[in-house]
Amino acid sequence: MIKNLPQTDKQYYLIIGERHLYAKARMLNLTAAYSSEDYPDDNMIALAKKTGKSILFVKFDTSDENEDDFWSTRRFNDSDCKIIFYNIYGMETEDGHKIKTLEDAAESLAKIIDSMVSQLIDFGFIKSTDYSGRCGCCHQRIRANDNYCRYCGTKRGEGEFEPYFNIVCCVYGPPIQTKYECEVCGKSWMRTLWGGEHAKYCPQCGSDRIMNCKERTMEFFEFPDDDYE
Repeated sequence: MIKNLPQTDKQYYLIIGERHLYAKARMLNLTAAYSSEDYPDDNMIALAKKTGKSILFVKFDTSDENEDDFWSTRRFNDSDCKIIFYNIYGMETEDGHKIKTLEDAAESLAKIIDSMVSQLIDFGFIKSTDYSGRCGCCHQRIRANDNYCRYCGTKRGEGEFEPYFNIVCCVYGPPIQTKYECEVCGKSWMRTLWGGEHAKYCPQCGSDRIMNCKERTMEFFEFPDDDYE
């Protein structure tokens, strides 16, 4: 049983369920804890809940029959603490090599951890701080030529830039093409998005006086590669 989780400025606690890999993590100066259990125990979960951090539980289990299903969030997502399991055995490295031995796993451990964290950010399990091409307030995408966020009106480069969760949306139905025109600066633009566009501000002058000039439901095969300005 882990009595105390390691102090870390990360948004997650790294728990390693294999001694050889834990020793390698220490050599790499990774902040981690060792657990001899197959899963986080109640005490570990209670400690993590107090800080609001997630638990990243890494193991090397050669008995896992489904090598492709190397990560899971099963049965703990209903708690206040997200717990993500990774089985390094069978994972594929950047060069296409599948990890089958502890030596292979230890050699690639740092890159594996980085890859895991990137996936957790992409899927919204831990927060991102990447604001490249994003609004500093609502973290929606800002196109290269936009001066203002189309959704909250914040000027490019301004905002609180707080860490945020990526949101993975599943939208059903055909794409909807919407044409807008700004009553102040005269800019017009067209967006085609699954479920439709919901712009509230002009991306050029930041005014909220924009008109929805035209909306058209498109066929699935009509979805364009680029939007029109």
